[in-house]
Amino acid sequence: MSKLWIIAFNVFKKNVKSVPFWMNIFLPIIIGVGSYAFASFKMNNTNQETVRIAIISEDHDFQNECLKQSNRNLEFELAKDEKKAQNLLAERKIDGYLTVISKEIHLYNSEILSQATQEVLQNTVNAVQVQVNAKKLNISPTELAKLNKIPKFLQTQIYFDEQGKLTNKKNDSGIRQVVNIVFLVLTMMFTFTYGPIIAQEIANEKGTRIMEMILSSVQAKTHFYGKILGMLMLIIVNFLVYLAMFVAFITMKVDQDMLKGIDFSEIFGGLFIWTIPFIILTIFLYMFLSAFLGSLISRLEDVPKAVQPLVFLGMLGFYPTIFLQDDPTNIILRVSSFIPFFSGFVIPSQIANGVATLPQILGSLVILIGTSIGLLIFSARLYKTNVLLYGDGGLIKSLKQSWKNSRKEL
Repeated sequence: MSKLWIIAFNVFKKNVKSVPFWMNIFLPIIIGVGSYAFASFKMNNTNQETVRIAIISEDHDFQNECLKQSNRNLEFELAKDEKKAQNLLAERKIDGYLTVISKEIHLYNSEILSQATQEVLQNTVNAVQVQVNAKKLNISPTELAKLNKIPKFLQTQIYFDEQGKLTNKKNDSGIRQVVNIVFLVLTMMFTFTYGPIIAQEIANEKGTRIMEMILSSVQAKTHFYGKILGMLMLIIVNFLVYLAMFVAFITMKVDQDMLKGIDFSEIFGGLFIWTIPFIILTIFLYMFLSAFLGSLISRLEDVPKAVQPLVFLGMLGFYPTIFLQDDPTNIILRVSSFIPFFSGFVIPSQIANGVATLPQILGSLVILIGTSIGLLIFSARLYKTNVLLYGDGGLIKSLKQSWKNSRKEL
């Protein structure tokens, strides 16, 4: 086995046996499952609760129609006046009361009602008012149904193949945007997880002052590439775990309503498949930068400071993409799509929104590939000088000294 693979497997085995590595993998899943379970539990409990609302109105038709709308979730009752309703509210016999004066309907409640309850109440009261008005105007229920009938709105994306033949496909932009947000979060998570790990891996050996012994038996570039390769193996394990859980989720059909009508072959068809290489290359690029920054520091406790540029770059790429996703043609996103440290966030979002063109994608991808390879070669070139350079002058001073020493060797 070559020295490269020995170093790679050593990095892999050391981290894969550690508890923090598996915590980094499963903690997001536990948080996600816990949040989903809490939301489902809260929704079910909310649906089981009966909200009692008193009606104060001089319009008897309105009162009667409201009483007819009572069900297990929303129950109406009549109140003689507002003082009586306030007494019932104080005794917690009702959750709120409605006053109907002229064209104004006012809700009073002591405790905050959920947003879902407020929407149901508002829709119910609006429907009742429409029925009352229709009755006063002698509009029959059949005629009212025709007036309230809203045409079904459908949207179909039109595609043309290479021969110019028209083909129709379902609009998957909505689900693609959801998938894109999931990919953005995963990219940030992988970047902020494995960036500090590889920086710590390099800084740990440098801090123990054994790099002179290591580099006496193996070339600096081989040692650097071995660290990178070992980290890539850890990322693959993480990805396979998530993939296995996703397949299990689909196979078990945990939530059939969520997955109903979703065709993943259609979602990842067309230009959306280009999202994958951008995500992979972005993770690689940030990992190469983390390894380079880790080789510049002399103490393990300086790792958080060393990876701060990594965090800032990631945030500059992530947050504008999220905040401006409703304006995908914004000039900021257009320019950022060709900046390597940002394009991995911007291009997938523009593809999901259907505004990215193939020349734009290919141009941005070439720049991203070139930058990744260039950063990897540059980092490996300065690695020997970096790991043998000790001092507390900060990243900028260490970088200048490393570059100066590297040029002397050449």
